[in-house]
Amino acid sequence: MFDYPHLEFLLAIEREGDFERAAKTLGVTKPYISQRLRLLEERIGGIAVCRDSIKLTEFGHRLCRHFENVRIHELSYLNNNADLFTLEDPGPVTLKVAVGNESLESWFKSALVGLHSSKDRFFLDIFHADECEIEREMNRGGVHAAITSTKQKPAGFSSHYLGRHVFRATASPEFIQRHFPSGITNASLLEAPSMKTSKDDPLREKWITRVIGDYEEKDISIVPSVHALVNRCVEGAIWAVNSSLLVDKHLEENELVELDPCHSLETDLHWHISKFVSDTMSDLTDAVLSAAREQLVQPNLKVTSCPR
Repeated sequence: MFDYPHLEFLLAIEREGDFERAAKTLGVTKPYISQRLRLLEERIGGIAVCRDSIKLTEFGHRLCRHFENVRIHELSYLNNNADLFTLEDPGPVTLKVAVGNESLESWFKSALVGLHSSKDRFFLDIFHADECEIEREMNRGGVHAAITSTKQKPAGFSSHYLGRHVFRATASPEFIQRHFPSGITNASLLEAPSMKTSKDDPLREKWITRVIGDYEEKDISIVPSVHALVNRCVEGAIWAVNSSLLVDKHLEENELVELDPCHSLETDLHWHISKFVSDTMSDLTDAVLSAAREQLVQPNLKVTSCPR
């Protein structure tokens, strides 16, 4: 059997990323928490934390996810049987949610408004990641819920269709006149200054491939913020592929222009949630579905983007 009090120390180390801070949150000393961790590793027979970097090993991550699931199960049981016994409140549990940067910085935030109340028994640990990382975390049990463009759900998850996230290639009117005087061509697209949010961000490449077909990509600068990307476009410094939820207001005010209104990108999004926590997170699921229906394009509504 696992020594769950010792796993509490491991979870604190993962959450804080530091022995000193983990010890402080638990009201113990750093040597004490280090000793408890060593006992845990000796009893289980594996290394849970790399001491030089204070990073959890794969073994340590899996132990933490198991412990979180045990706490979720206990919390659900206590809530459903509160009339039978009185036990010390175990406190809220942490639920991990992975979301792509484009969703997190546009429509998803509205799903969190007003979500928490005094009866909530969980904390949300929301982080952004690319599609490959999110799918990997779901398959290894590293997250309890996630948003991806992949319809297929991992084992143990249930899925809900959210809608279509639309993306547009945009630039300022002055930028268009300066860099695309003869229209959108292969040479002008590749020569005009551009940026994306990460080296793995596929939106720019997908849009260029759709417009001009095969091309040879060049190295471009990275700005790790979708809002900063939009701002750079409004400033007339670059062209980029941005979420319609962030640029449509700029298009209406003529601060931005679409490079080619006939070629927008549409990505179907899905909410995947572990069946283990689906009841615990039902309020969050309802909030996410509601926000998606309000802001994402639904399949029964046709998107008209050409001409704009």
